[in-house]
Amino acid sequence: AATEDMNITIANFVMAVNAGYAEKSLVPYHNFAHAVDVAVTLHHLFRKVHAAYFLSRHERLALMASALAHDIGHLGFTNDFLINTLDEVALRYNDSSPMESMHCAKLFEIVSKPGTGIFGSMEPSIQREVRRVCVEAILHTDNQRHFAMVKDLEMTWDMNHDIFSAQHVSDDSDDSESSGGESSGSDAPRRQRRAAARPKTTP
Repeated sequence: AATEDMNITIANFVMAVNAGYAEKSLVPYHNFAHAVDVAVTLHHLFRKVHAAYFLSRHERLALMASALAHDIGHLGFTNDFLINTLDEVALRYNDSSPMESMHCAKLFEIVSKPGTGIFGSMEPSIQREVRRVCVEAILHTDNQRHFAMVKDLEMTWDMNHDIFSAQHVSDDSDDSESSGGESSGSDAPRRQRRAAARPKTTP
């Protein structure tokens, strides 16, 4: 019964997010079709990199929700345009990633309602963590923040190139050993290898 209720809540959430996007005729790109494309791509990446080994269930749900709602309410204009024209959205968020801040606010307006509260059954501490993940994920879709993050990732890759290359070979071996499904027999050694090869990050 709990699972069925959660499925209904998720369905209601998706419909509410859909309703929050402008029609394609008004906003040709940043619409619900784009949001679904991003969410499906993220799901593919989760499977490709075995995200369950390093992201918790609530973190993955937070990222999927963020992917679906990351452009909700998009007006079809850039942040610079909104700031330069003194648009009410820019004024409300003090010129700091106004569109992305608005997307975050709209997402949490939806999840604060009982019928669409996909995070409502979580403990308060987990809800705070989920909110942090959502806010960070959506704010980093602002190009000014995005490219700084890309530089950090490139530096992390440069610092750990040997580890990442070895891990890639290990993943290919795991995939060839399994039949493409979630083989429980190879999960334990695979987790041990990943734990041992955890890369260094920039300070």
